[in-house]
Formats: sequence, structure tokens, C-alpha cells
Amino acid sequence: MLASRLLSASIILGCVFSCIALDCYLPIRGQAGVWMIPIFAVLTLGTAWEMSQMMAAKWQHVLPSRVLFGAVVASLAGIFPILYGLMMNRPYPTDCPVGKIGWIVIGQFVASMLLAIDAMVRYTKIDRESGHEAAADVAHGWLMSLAPIAYVIAPMSVWWSVLLHRTPRAGSGPLIPAQWVPSLSSMDAVVPAENTVATSGYGMAHLIGIVLIVKMADAGAYFVGKRMGRNKLAQVISPGKTVEGLIGGFVVAGFSAYIYYQGILPGLGMSLGGTLWGPAVMAGLLTTGGVVGDLTESMVKRAAGVKDSGASIPGLGGAWDVTDSLIPAAILGYLGVLANLY
Repeated sequence: MLASRLLSASIILGCVFSCIALDCYLPIRGQAGVWMIPIFAVLTLGTAWEMSQMMAAKWQHVLPSRVLFGAVVASLAGIFPILYGLMMNRPYPTDCPVGKIGWIVIGQFVASMLLAIDAMVRYTKIDRESGHEAAADVAHGWLMSLAPIAYVIAPMSVWWSVLLHRTPRAGSGPLIPAQWVPSLSSMDAVVPAENTVATSGYGMAHLIGIVLIVKMADAGAYFVGKRMGRNKLAQVISPGKTVEGLIGGFVVAGFSAYIYYQGILPGLGMSLGGTLWGPAVMAGLLTTGGVVGDLTESMVKRAAGVKDSGASIPGLGGAWDVTDSLIPAAILGYLGVLANLY
């Protein structure tokens, strides 16, 4: 089991770092984030699909195909700033009233309205054929179908805001290693170099750091809990999780945060600003958010009567088993970036 888990994790990390390398060395039309879209699509849409499948097993009026359609619509809106830069061949404007987060809200609204129209058509048909009671399940199913879209797509789309985040101090961009910045030869002349630096280096460094902290917390909690776990953390929801494992996750996350932000990045010549105590605060918040995300998935799996969210990743389970801690981490991590904590 552990060997399969480590092998799958290695393959996933290899794919992720390959996309990161392509994004830094060979950006498509100079736009940061394009190479990350496949990773985002597989993990995000896979998570929404698995969540809807578990819900459908318990409540048959939830239709996974409709949930997946809504998730695609919401995801496309969330990556609009990336698509804008790709199509228009210039960075997404910082003075756009919608901003980047606004597109996530728009995507959620459009997806819910499209699913509502579909539900109204089915409601009318079933009401005529089988009566009001049967038709009421359609409305119930529509409401429940919004849960995977709101819980999964909206937070995961915030990762794009982390990636595209620019230095908060006007006129003082981060010191980014040359290999992190796409060469001007791979871009059209209309893309200013400073925009490329701000999006590909500063944001990518934060994205890697947040994911690293969250997953190191997961690993620390897993191994410490396996070896030293005695006191159950949430026995009814997830009997395998222990208080000792949680403490191990906090400690490993804290060390990882300081090593990355105070050691690795400065060693590469990159300065992101922040505070000395910021990494510790963010490590604590990200670990707490990761545990809540993990327990949320465990609760849904327990209600559906399944051990893993899926079987697409040997040793790890499904996509949701990978993203469970990353979903709340996106929001908390982005708030930390905006607060310039690290």
C-alpha cells in the first residue's frame, strides 16, 4: 500500500513539476499558467465528478453528468484571466472592475443558472407525467448539485489568483532567478517583461510554497500518526486520524514553510518580502484548513459508504483524495499572499 502510494505520488509530482518547468521555460505566447491547465482540469473536474458520484449513490436525484457540465462552465470562467492573456497576447488588466476573483463568482452564477434551466425543463415534464411529489426531487437534486460546484470549483479556481498575483509594492518586483522567467524570445513584443516577471515568478513561487506546506503537513500527519498515534481526533468521521498525527502535521508544515521561504527562495536570489513570523502563521492555518478539508471528504465518504473517493490513482484513491486538503488551502493561502505574510 505504501509503495503504491509513494509511486503514485512520485508520478503526480513528476507531471506537476514538468508542467511548472514548461510554464517557466516555454510559456505559450508568454502567458503564465497555460501549461498548468491540464493539471487543474484533471484534479478539479475529477474531484467534482467523484463527489457527485458519491452523492448520487446516496441520493439518486443528483445527476453527475449535470454536475460535471456545471463544473466545466464554472472552471472556464475561473481561468478567464489566463485565457484572456492567451487570446489577446497581453496580460490580464489589473484595473479590470471584475478582477480575477470576480470571474469565479460569475462562473458559479452562470453554472447554477444553466443547471436551473435544465432542472425546470425536467421538473415540468416529470410533474405532468408523475405528479408534484416526483417533480420535487428534481428541485432537490438541483440544489444538491450546486454543492460540488461551489465547494470544489470556486476554491480551486482561486489557485489561478495565486499564480497570477503580482508584487504588492509598486515599483519593487521580486528578485526572480533567470530560469523562472520566460525569455523574451518566446513572447511577442507587446508583452512587457515586467508583467512576465510578476506573473511567472512571484505567483509561481507562492503557489509552489502553499502546495508544499499543505502536502508536507499531510505527510507529517500520516507518518507521525502511523508511528505515534494514540488519541483519536475524530473517531466517528475518520477513525485513522489522531491528535498526535495532527501535531506532527503542524510541526512538519512549520519547518517546511521556514525552509522554503527563509532558505530555498533566498538561496535562489528571490525575495518575496513578508514577515519572519508569517510562515509559521500560514503553516498553522494551512494545516488546519487541510485537516478540515480531509475530514469533510471523510464525512461524505462515510455517508456514501465508500473507502476512497475513486480508484483512478493507485495507492491514493481518487482525485478528491489528492485535493481534499488543497481545497481550503487555496483560500487561506491566497489571503496569506494578499496579507504579505510570507
